[in-house]
Amino acid sequence: MRLDCRSFETAVQAAERKGVRLFTDCREGGCGTCKASIQSGQFSLDDYSRDALTDAELTEGRILACRLRPETPCVIEFDYPFSAIRRLPAAEPRTAAIAELARLADDVIELTLEANDGKPFDFIPGQYANLQIPDTAIVRSYSFVNEPGTSRAVFLIRLLRDGAMSGWLQRQSAPGAALFITAPFGRFFLRDATRPMVFVGGGTGIGPIVSMLQSLKRAATPPPAVQLAFGVNTVSGLFYRDRLTQLLADFPGAKLTIAVMRREAPWQGFAGTAVDAAATFDIDARAHAYLCGPPAMIERARVALGLHGIGRRAVFTEAFLPTAEPKAA
Repeated sequence: MRLDCRSFETAVQAAERKGVRLFTDCREGGCGTCKASIQSGQFSLDDYSRDALTDAELTEGRILACRLRPETPCVIEFDYPFSAIRRLPAAEPRTAAIAELARLADDVIELTLEANDGKPFDFIPGQYANLQIPDTAIVRSYSFVNEPGTSRAVFLIRLLRDGAMSGWLQRQSAPGAALFITAPFGRFFLRDATRPMVFVGGGTGIGPIVSMLQSLKRAATPPPAVQLAFGVNTVSGLFYRDRLTQLLADFPGAKLTIAVMRREAPWQGFAGTAVDAAATFDIDARAHAYLCGPPAMIERARVALGLHGIGRRAVFTEAFLPTAEPKAA
């Protein structure tokens, strides 16, 4: 696809002027959703967060399309098919009411929302939504745990001591409170279902992986191999153990390792991080890897997978970046 980019436009803005909606969210270089590879050409980048695009990635030719301003003709490669762009509707805010709040662990709750308009949520398993607290400008991003096609949306929320969303949710004594939800966003989704797959999830980063696995479970042709490493910090922070065991049981020969970082009773399983667990896998060099969790976990996992012959272009990630508070008007 060829686009003419005007002097005052970023690559994302030029695409939208032509009716093409690339994967993007914050548009301020803070989330990394619009990450792509520059193949040729001269360009400049507006200010961006080093959490969204590391210096190492920039050296490798990775860019953020929402911050890129071409100075000469540029060739940009995105790691998702054009068909994925076309299937996405415009993201418009909707209201949804709390249908259920379930405490899964000391610091994790499962939030289930019901769309007030009754219409199903359309997203690709692995993507996320932006939730806005009522009567505030506070927005937080959470990945869908469920599958698309229903009017319910399920999210995993990590409870933080001074977290705005955490505090608001814990003050809701009964279901029914409504908030704004805008979706879908993100480019963390399955690429090639015929490849062996390795999944690494840290804490609530297991959410979008569950959504992916559920969709794979219903696929006509299951992947040739599935391996999942899920890590939490403490035994009291462990959740979804039975759910993951049952889910992986539907994939012949699948391997699941649940890791608890702090060695403590009564845990008798793997002691270490999710990355440590993944490093013990017998990984096919043709595999695709899907990583979700904090940036440090993702970078460690990239290195570990590289030792198994998995190149960066075969690794797809969703980093849970630090919360950015809204700027004062």
